[in-house]
Amino acid sequence: MPRQARVKSTFSTYHIILRGNEGKKIFFRKKDKTRFLDILHKVVNKFNCHVYSYCLMNNHIHLIIYDNGNDISTIVKSLATRYAMYFNKAYRRKGHLFQDRFRSEIITSDDYLLRASRYIHNNPVKAFLVDCAADYSWSSYHYYTGKAKEYPALVNTDKVLKIISNNLTDARREYIRFVDQAPPDTDVDKFIDVDEGETTVAAEQREYIQNLEAAGKRISELLAQKKISRTELLANRKKRNEIIREIRKNSALTLKEIGSMFTLSESAVCKILNRE
Repeated sequence: MPRQARVKSTFSTYHIILRGNEGKKIFFRKKDKTRFLDILHKVVNKFNCHVYSYCLMNNHIHLIIYDNGNDISTIVKSLATRYAMYFNKAYRRKGHLFQDRFRSEIITSDDYLLRASRYIHNNPVKAFLVDCAADYSWSSYHYYTGKAKEYPALVNTDKVLKIISNNLTDARREYIRFVDQAPPDTDVDKFIDVDEGETTVAAEQREYIQNLEAAGKRISELLAQKKISRTELLANRKKRNEIIREIRKNSALTLKEIGSMFTLSESAVCKILNRE
């Protein structure tokens, strides 16, 4: 079935979703999200477009962007390509980081824009990562409350806040109330959505491997599931390589760190991963 042509228009506002390929994580560490925001800031300056809202989740990104006469596909491609280059270099990987086509929807009214912004800022709440939007560090919500400290020119809040009031203080107060008092599942069926998948707190604690100790525990779990000993694992290349790929997929450990657990060199681990 042929793909439908993307709906685009000049001087338009879009709700954009960039999702990790096969639903995989695109952020492992705080520095990854910081780098993405740095790249986003550069892209905004390059194209003179406007970001009205954003939210960085572990396996996908929400953005509201006003193209300011630029082609939205060019803007998003520049953003995704730059971040993918950083990510692949940082984690010594190859291949696609994002799904081939980003999802987009034109925002056609002020009411739609206001509700889409609320939906994006409540994404971490919906995923049970935080109790309220203010508790999440990686969204533009803090620009709307006036508490954002980094990249002061990154988010243009005027468009959304002026829908509420021309008085900045009143607008901020009402916007906070509008977001925080949204009933459960508000706007869920109104906007393009993403299955949050492995973004709940329980999933984070279960899968994300932060250090060698956690990796050792995960290996022990996998050995128990496969009903083999560590000695048997090291003697069975196929099963050893499967576990190496599993550890690599769900952690931010370096190849050298992974190799140290299997008495392998960094280059040997690299070859194993490149055979996927």
